[in-house]
Amino acid sequence: MRPDTIARLGGLVLLGLLFAAYLGAWPLFDPDEGRNAEVAREMLVGGDWTVPHFNGLPYLDKPVLFFWLVAAAFRVLGVGEVAARLPAALAAIATVVFTAALGTRLIGRSRALVAAGVVATTPMMLVFGRLAIFDVPLTAFITAALYCLVRARLDGAPMRWWPAAGLAMGLAVLTKGPVGVAVPLLAWAAARGALPRPAGRAGVVPLVLALLAGALPVVPWLVAAATREPDFLRYALVDETALRFLSPARFHRAGPVYFYATVLPWALGVWTVVLAASAGPLVRLWREGAPEAAAVGFAARAAAIIVLFFSLSASKRRNTCSRRSCRSRSSPRLASRRRPPALPPRWPRPADPPCSLASSLSRWQLRRLTSRAASSSS
Repeated sequence: MRPDTIARLGGLVLLGLLFAAYLGAWPLFDPDEGRNAEVAREMLVGGDWTVPHFNGLPYLDKPVLFFWLVAAAFRVLGVGEVAARLPAALAAIATVVFTAALGTRLIGRSRALVAAGVVATTPMMLVFGRLAIFDVPLTAFITAALYCLVRARLDGAPMRWWPAAGLAMGLAVLTKGPVGVAVPLLAWAAARGALPRPAGRAGVVPLVLALLAGALPVVPWLVAAATREPDFLRYALVDETALRFLSPARFHRAGPVYFYATVLPWALGVWTVVLAASAGPLVRLWREGAPEAAAVGFAARAAAIIVLFFSLSASKRRNTCSRRSCRSRSSPRLASRRRPPALPPRWPRPADPPCSLASSLSRWQLRRLTSRAASSSS
């Protein structure tokens, strides 16, 4: 076996130990982990792989891909904390791998490995990469999309890489909605000018193939879900997307425009200090047109536009976990519906400190119950 192959395998083993070891050492956190795992469990038990359910009611606040992955892990490994968190852990490993691949293309292999090590050891990645939440799978697909776009520009091969980028963005959308295509396209639009110009025009065919590849994983599920739940598309595009970005009162998550200036230091940990110390030398490299100038400009522009995009969003959330129950006591209205089978032995139970009924239901579920109550009263 070649030395570089051994080194790559060793790196993957280290990443596996970093993100996958002791995944089941602590219970699921409420609300996010418990809810996401329960949705996947009900999907597996009920056999409905089109419309996710939570507490027996349709749950369409998020797309379906992450629930598919967790439900598949449940089927293979059994229902429990390890299986619930495994998709996020694998996504964290994929994010680090794509970071190394992107860095290799921009700054060379040795520096790319340093960049990958930085990503792997940031506190946010170490924490979120071990939780049953959507953020790290979304990050993996966005990183993959940017890698494909960079390869298309630098290699002069849009016919090969644009469809791959489109597929990655489609999977990102199927993971967490339109943000999965907005973020990589904004980053690419802002940062591509820092890279050398391609030799020729890409043409229309690669763009069409990219659009088709992006639509391939998304459109069939959208059609199936909208057929089952006619109000879904409007709810997803208006309530969950447009109003989340524009209305601070809608989700009660308003924050100042400098919100992420307070979040990024703990998210990056000690690398915040390293970044601050390196800012001056990096700017000089960029101004002097050093060989690394293109990579510096690309990374700076992409990071700036992403931070600006989320800073302008009205909905900002400081991700915290609490050890509360992921399930509430059922109301008489919900009790009339068919209940899923009993929870596994270590799953959070209604005997734990319960949430209120309103907090246990999703916005989609509350909307459905309210509309049904209004129609029945009329």
